Amino acid sequence: MNKGRIDFAGAQGVADEFLLGHFLVRGGQIERAKLDEVLEERRATPGGGLLGADLCRRGLITEAGLRRAMAQQTTALVFEGLRWGDGLFSFHPAAEPSPAAREATLGLPIDGLIMQGLRRVDEWRVIGQEIDNFDMVFVRNEDKIASFDDHRLLREEAVLLEIVNGKNTVRDIIQLSKMGSYDVTQVLFRLLRCKFIRRRVAPMVG
Repeated sequence: MNKGRIDFAGAQGVADEFLLGHFLVRGGQIERAKLDEVLEERRATPGGGLLGADLCRRGLITEAGLRRAMAQQTTALVFEGLRWGDGLFSFHPAAEPSPAAREATLGLPIDGLIMQGLRRVDEWRVIGQEIDNFDMVFVRNEDKIASFDDHRLLREEAVLLEIVNGKNTVRDIIQLSKMGSYDVTQVLFRLLRCKFIRRRVAPMVG
C-alpha cells in the first residue's frame, strides 16, 4: 500500500485463476498455448525476471495490457482475502516493496475495492446456499434446454452448459472454462435458478 492506495497484491500457492497468466489470457493479451510455451522455457532456464516484464521484452504483450492484467489480478486477490473467515496477517510499514510492487505502482483506491469486495462476499453467501462446495456435480435438464431459445443465453452460460455433463465437478468446470471461481459459480447459480441444470443425486445403495 502507498498513501491509502494498493500498488500491488501477490500470492503464492494459489489456484491458477489468481495467477497473472490467467488474466493475460482472459484479456486477450496472449494465447494460452504461447504463454505455456514461455512458462516452460522459463522453467528450463530460470533467471528471466518477472513474468510480465519478460513477456513485454519478448514483444508478446504491451505494457498497457500488462498493467490491466496486474490490476485485475490485484483486485481478485483483494476480493479473495475478504472471503477468508480467519487467518493470520501482519503489517510491515517500513518494509521494502517487492520488485513486482515497485514495477506495478497500480495505485488502486482501497475504499472502492473493499466496498465492491464486500458486495461480492454477500453474493457468495447467497450462491453458497446452492453451491456449497466445488466437488458438486450437475446434470443438464435437456427438456428445459430444448424448450429455450439458445440465442437468449449469455455467452458464458452457453459455455458452461456445454461443460456440464453429469461428471465434471464445479472444480473441473472452473479449470476447463478458464474462468474464475466467482464467475463460474455465479453462472451456475443462474442456470440452477432457471432450472437448466440440477444437482446430481447419488443413487441409493440398498
